[in-house]
Amino acid sequence: MLHLIFDLDNTIWNKQAVDDEGYRRASQKILGRPIHLLSHPITGEQDTDFATRSNREIWQYKLSQILDAGERLEMTLDGATCPLASAADVDLDRLVSQLGIDTLDYVQSFPQALESVIQYLDPETLYGLVSEIPDLVLGVASFGERPIASYLLDRLGYHHAGLDERLCTFSDEGRTKEDLLRVSLAKFEELHRVLPHTVVYIGDAVKDMQAITVCNAGQHYPFPIYRGVGVLSGQSTESALYAAGASLVLPSLTDAQSINTLHGFLSSHATSKTL
Repeated sequence: MLHLIFDLDNTIWNKQAVDDEGYRRASQKILGRPIHLLSHPITGEQDTDFATRSNREIWQYKLSQILDAGERLEMTLDGATCPLASAADVDLDRLVSQLGIDTLDYVQSFPQALESVIQYLDPETLYGLVSEIPDLVLGVASFGERPIASYLLDRLGYHHAGLDERLCTFSDEGRTKEDLLRVSLAKFEELHRVLPHTVVYIGDAVKDMQAITVCNAGQHYPFPIYRGVGVLSGQSTESALYAAGASLVLPSLTDAQSINTLHGFLSSHATSKTL
């Protein structure tokens, strides 16, 4: 069996406009000031550094930028307000959790927000990959927050394209991509009572491909073989993705040529063999 696992942000879709509003709402509620995903919290200049980071890491560097500029920050939790001397004083778990809650609330309260989500790989194309390749099982391993990611996967039609919610792994289950991939594999084994012969992970970031290298390191039978497919829809370059461990790099998941190349790659790794 072949377990095909996708990253979500900047791979399957681009939901930066939705995330930007989620950051604004969560920061206003807990920190008393708006912090945006897409701009520097002090200068207002465009920010692209977030594209390769988890939400925990994004909060940390955004808050550091504010404090390093000499500005004051306070955090309000359960009605109590306390000053923050450094980013290390922040309850990042609470911020990440609030981000997921507020982003989901935004999308549910304003259905038109779904229109701002750019789908790089639409459900119909995804279903074609699943149906044409035997013994292929879909999954997700993403640094995204479970509430909003699960909601979007359902509302945008990915569950109907063959994606099983039980094989979706998010930031609440690991802090590194290799952690998420290992959890995904454990879920696969629990659900199917076998291990896949090959795991293919598709992502846009160097960290995604590095996770493949880490998972392969020291693995012995009966563990599966991990293969990485990079896509250039994020901030990473083709050479950087290959250097990090990608077996294949595609321009994106939006054009027919890339999908055909991906189909050929997956078909070459598909097998009825299980471990």
